[in-house]
Amino acid sequence: MSLLCGDLSVAGRFVTMDQPQFRLVRRLLPGPYTIILPASREVPRQLQTRRNEVGIRIPDTPICTALLVAFGGPLLGATARSLEGALMGSSADVARLGRGAVDVVVETEPIVPEPSTVLDLTTGVVHVLRLGMGAVERDWIRQDEG
Repeated sequence: MSLLCGDLSVAGRFVTMDQPQFRLVRRLLPGPYTIILPASREVPRQLQTRRNEVGIRIPDTPICTALLVAFGGPLLGATARSLEGALMGSSADVARLGRGAVDVVVETEPIVPEPSTVLDLTTGVVHVLRLGMGAVERDWIRQDEG
């Protein structure tokens, strides 16, 4: 799970970044990346890992951006999967599976069912935790093995 934010100013309330981390985050977001950073005091304990980290996303899709900007704060997001583990690519699939548990489904065109690339920026070295839609530049990222 990650915090979906409308822009960097909202995301900046919930994470701490040094200058090199900020430059990379500004370069990658909005986009198909989830960035793991140290959590600020604004993040509820239930959303932090044991290491006080949190994932942030600034999606680059117009409908997500409009919703997040209108809301003005972060929303909790997760990759939608079927009971079998397959990524869901349409709002109809999400509505059908989440019947009774999902409050709102926004009707959109089907999306490419590929998750974001997850990057851990909590140490001096950038780690790729999951390859997804976001491109990985080998000169600035070390990919974890296993």
